Amino acid sequence: MVRHLPVSVSIAIVASLAITGCVAGPPAAPGELSWILEEGDAISVTPTINESLSASAPMTIAEGGTVSATGADGTTYTLTIPPDALRSNVTITMTPLASIDGLPFGEGPAIGVQLEPSGLQLDAFATLDIDGQQVPAVSEQILYSYRGTGEALALAAPDLTVEGTRILLDHFSGYGVGNGLLTDIEPIRKRLGGEAFDKLTTAVAAALFVERSAIYLGSDVERVDLSPYWAIFEEQILKPRLDAAGDSCGNSLLAQQTAMGYVRQRQLLGEEDFTLDYPGGWRSLVVLGARACLEEEYDLCRVDHIVHRMIPFWLGLQRSFALLGVGDEDASVLAEAEQKVRDCLTFSIEYSSNTSGDTDEVLVTSDVQAKAKITFDTQAIKFTSDTVPLKNTSFTLELAECTFAETTGDGTFAVENMILEPSKFDMAPPADGSEPKIGKIERIDLRLTLGLTSESAIQTCYGESFAYPPIPWWFTIASDASGPSFSQLTEWEILGGAVFATSTWSRAGELGLDEGEAILNHEPKK
Repeated sequence: MVRHLPVSVSIAIVASLAITGCVAGPPAAPGELSWILEEGDAISVTPTINESLSASAPMTIAEGGTVSATGADGTTYTLTIPPDALRSNVTITMTPLASIDGLPFGEGPAIGVQLEPSGLQLDAFATLDIDGQQVPAVSEQILYSYRGTGEALALAAPDLTVEGTRILLDHFSGYGVGNGLLTDIEPIRKRLGGEAFDKLTTAVAAALFVERSAIYLGSDVERVDLSPYWAIFEEQILKPRLDAAGDSCGNSLLAQQTAMGYVRQRQLLGEEDFTLDYPGGWRSLVVLGARACLEEEYDLCRVDHIVHRMIPFWLGLQRSFALLGVGDEDASVLAEAEQKVRDCLTFSIEYSSNTSGDTDEVLVTSDVQAKAKITFDTQAIKFTSDTVPLKNTSFTLELAECTFAETTGDGTFAVENMILEPSKFDMAPPADGSEPKIGKIERIDLRLTLGLTSESAIQTCYGESFAYPPIPWWFTIASDASGPSFSQLTEWEILGGAVFATSTWSRAGELGLDEGEAILNHEPKK
């Protein structure tokens, strides 16, 4: 026998898990639904992960991928990302939970995982399969999710096409299975989900729970009527965000995220043909946002020297245009974005090295300098520079009772690649209204190609002269010194301004000492 919920309770669970943090828009909901807009304190939990059991796998846009992990209690977790769900190639990490405190339903072991990178948005649903003896029966499961490190506890959507425990997900955070019944949620329903969209997904999940229970028990499916909820969400959240999409980059990205998520939730409930009613369609919305965001992102780069956002913005824009079928008439936006990437990611490096050594009692000093412009190749997706002279600015030899006539000899200098590693940052503003993480560059790995110098000299001792042929004195001493600084600069003081970073070194080897400095300047096109 199906344990049907009374209609009033079903609607309450689905519709009241509603909207907080609304954008100012149309008047409040009618009296019978006004409580939908009431704000409440979101529930947070405290998960503890078991890092020793984490598993990682690289995944690509074209193929997606799978990663599996096993918890301490033997529960297995398998995450499957379908093709074309990712917006960039990325390494996915899944870590089983060791415990979770504050879960307001069910008792028993912690059955769940944390997914990284946290906050990663997907363009199609991924699946998380959970299997093990500790997993509750389907009729006694509450599937849940949370954001970040335990914020905004919400319900997670089950996959109705399988008999086991499978969660559908379109962003990364934490997911798990609690032991309980849907009626257990009634006392806390208004606190599930953080912001409006979390409440939407919770409402959809609750409706799917009802359908899932009926399928599991072999009874007729009792569909919950979500139309009142859809209407309130569209009027109070979606429409105001779409109307404000052209005001700023943040508003545009938020509108796109809200609209795409809303369509996905409608389709999840079987409305496969549901489309968004927006003037000009998706293309118009994406192009509108692209133009607004492009200027803002470039200003961040040009004025504030925030250099790590332009590439993911540009690649994400390419991805969005491809997915949504943006035509040739808007190709100029992509071309402009690609040029802005090149204009933003322009640097120069000033390099100097002073070497000294003792070879067969001859004291040697040889100094070099170089300056090169570093640009970003949008085809190869890497930083490079032209090959420039490595100026041999000073070369001396000293030996008792002898004199020298030295001749400097230049080498060559080029940047082979430069890798800028940023901290975590948000390309889109968090939907809960909190300040986005801008991020900063935390590590620089700059690799050089250094060509041989060719210093020469004429030595005169006791009236006799000897000519030294061209010898790479600087190169020999510098390359012999210990450490990576000769051709790979990884130790930087990152300043983050026009003088973006500096690196100094003092390295000793059997042949002598290499001391030097590199200055990395950020020089975006104004």
